[in-house]
Amino acid sequence: MATVVVTEAHIRGEVNTSVSASAVQWITAHAAEAGTMVEPQDAKTMAVVAEAYGDRRNAVVAGAVREGSCTLAVALGPHPDRMPTPGAA
Repeated sequence: MATVVVTEAHIRGEVNTSVSASAVQWITAHAAEAGTMVEPQDAKTMAVVAEAYGDRRNAVVAGAVREGSCTLAVALGPHPDRMPTPGAA
C-alpha cells in the first residue's frame, strides 16, 4: 500500500517539488512524520517500484503489486536497483 501512496505522490509531483533530495528521502521523512520507520533498503525498493509504475511496459507487474498478489521483492526480480523492463535482454 505504501508503494501506491508513493506512486500517487510521484504522479502529482509532490516528490520532485519537495525539499527531499530523492524519493527515498521523501519516503523516510513521511514515514517518520507518520510515526513509523522504514528501512533505507525498503524505501529504495518502494521508490524504484513507484517510479516504474509510470512505464506502461510494467503495467502487469505494477498491477500485481497494487493488488497484493506480488511482493516488491518479486517485482524487482534479480536487479534491486531497477524494475525489470519486459522484452529487455
